Amino acid sequence: MSVEPGPDPASPVVFGQIAEPFLNGLVEVLQSFISSNSVSGTEHRTVFYLAKVPAISIEKYVIRLAKHFGCSKEDMIVAVILVDRLLYNQPTFRFTQHTFHRLFLTALLLSVKSRQDFFFNNLFYANVGGVRLKDMNIMEEHFLLALDFDTWVDEEAFAAFTSALGERFAIG
Repeated sequence: MSVEPGPDPASPVVFGQIAEPFLNGLVEVLQSFISSNSVSGTEHRTVFYLAKVPAISIEKYVIRLAKHFGCSKEDMIVAVILVDRLLYNQPTFRFTQHTFHRLFLTALLLSVKSRQDFFFNNLFYANVGGVRLKDMNIMEEHFLLALDFDTWVDEEAFAAFTSALGERFAIG
């Protein structure tokens, strides 16, 4: 009886189509967004706001979404761009511990839907993200309205954003 060799410990762990080093860099970017959006006082309550911060960490949530969405690195980066665009268009929105999970889930859903030929239905994404279908649909609608339905990211904007992130974080 032969034993199959295990994975090479030197090679990065891959979640879906995305290697762990990229996801670690992405988590750093998202945490820096959260830090720069944290303000004292009361937070504007939106459909993305959760009164209690979810128990799952940002890192584990991003890994969960990457693993189950089956998306690409580019889809993840576009999701970050969409969050950035939303925050720019809606200055009252905040990307905090209370809104991160729902905002990033919705941004990734929109990224995948706008970039991929084939994608799952909202029930699948809601289950992966740990939200009810009704909430997923409402969040998608609110996000789209806040962006005036502009989810397309052209190559120039993508390259500029990726370059800026790559200089600061391990992304690219």
